[in-house]
Amino acid sequence: MKYIKQVTLENFQSHKHSILEFDEKLNVIVGSSDSGKSAIIRGIKWVLYNEPYGDYFIRENENQCSVTLKFNDNTVLKRYRSKSKNQYLLIKNNGEEMIFEGFGSNIPEEIIDEISIKKIYLDSSEYNSINLGEQLERPFLLSEKSSTRASAIGRLVGVNIVDDALREVLKDIRALNTTQKNLEENSIKLQKEIKEYDYLVELKESLNKIILLKDRITDNYARLEKYEKLYNLLKEINHKKEQLSYTLNKLTIISRLDENIKDIELKLFNYKYLNHRNTNLNKTKNEISKYSSISSKLESLPEYEGNILLLENKYVKHRQLKSLLSMKRSYNEEINRINYIINNVRKTDSVTNNIEKISISIRKIDKLNHYNNLYNNTINNMKIGELYISKFKGIESIDESILKLSNDLYMLTNLHKHYEYFITIKKNIKDVKDSINSIQLEINKQLDKYQYVLKKLEICPYCFSNIDKDKINHIISHYIGG
Repeated sequence: MKYIKQVTLENFQSHKHSILEFDEKLNVIVGSSDSGKSAIIRGIKWVLYNEPYGDYFIRENENQCSVTLKFNDNTVLKRYRSKSKNQYLLIKNNGEEMIFEGFGSNIPEEIIDEISIKKIYLDSSEYNSINLGEQLERPFLLSEKSSTRASAIGRLVGVNIVDDALREVLKDIRALNTTQKNLEENSIKLQKEIKEYDYLVELKESLNKIILLKDRITDNYARLEKYEKLYNLLKEINHKKEQLSYTLNKLTIISRLDENIKDIELKLFNYKYLNHRNTNLNKTKNEISKYSSISSKLESLPEYEGNILLLENKYVKHRQLKSLLSMKRSYNEEINRINYIINNVRKTDSVTNNIEKISISIRKIDKLNHYNNLYNNTINNMKIGELYISKFKGIESIDESILKLSNDLYMLTNLHKHYEYFITIKKNIKDVKDSINSIQLEINKQLDKYQYVLKKLEICPYCFSNIDKDKINHIISHYIGG
């Protein structure tokens, strides 16, 4: 067993330099009043328990003090204090030195582990120094309360573990009961708050209907814009259709030209033929004039009678040619008329191109007729849509309603979160109740064991007097009552 063998005090209160030798058993410090007995106890406590605090115990006119404890195993513990330093010096029995500074009001654990001297807890809140007794101090435990004495003795035999456990369990039960009560109150409060928002379910259904209605209106507006575009396109197509009809009316002559082209080609062929005959006729006329001059000179000559017959034949031919010349003139007139037509026909080269364009336009017209039918259907649908839209004249207020419903939906979402929190609280309450029941069962089980031990010992754990069954029941009821 380790004990203090020597104490050295330097400049500690009234001690300039004092050395005391201790015995391994009980040591009593005696002397006259104001001789420094209490200072020695304070010095030892200052080293062992770091009490008292401060530096007022430094000897007057000195700036430092120290107290050194030497143990029977040659361990040395020195406490040093000056205006600037506050430290412990621990020298172990193997010569190892350790210096401690900045430890505050607590004793370094290394020192406690080395010297094994510390204050002992009598109960959960009170502790005492059982190694030292001061002047006029009453006998150990006799000055303490009965509950403190019982707790201290219980700690000696280990009963304090059960007391501490029961105390902690009862503390937990009270805390859990308080928590359960608060949770139940919150649950009731949340249920009342939830009832205030019952209308939000119907409001959410109304909001969904309005959202669907708004989507339908948006679709109808989109269709209306599409129909308006088709209507404008149809108007433009009708305008082009009128222009094309006017152009087609101007081009009705083409059908007659197709009929006259063959006649013109035939007359052109006849013209070429007559022109060729006219050329031959002119040659014949030149020959006739030539032979006529010769015939006038040779009329008196009988040898030319054969030629006269020949000339007569030619005269007949001349008359025939004259008839042909008349025909030529009529043909020339016809040719001039044909040339006039041909000049007009030459302008039809562009008409041929226009015919192709007209064919394309005709196809467009067919397409436009299809669009016209679509337009008529669109107009009918627009009338139905206008009738349908007229039912929603109050649609301007829908945005405000949607905003209000959005806020209500936000509140409903928060309420749903509170409801989930409420469900969690209810589950926690159930878990707490289950835990309380489990703890209560364990308490009852431990109390039964405790009652069995008391009945077997028949000794009070507080005052160690004999007890009977009624007192045992009273002790147990004390724990049950909390």
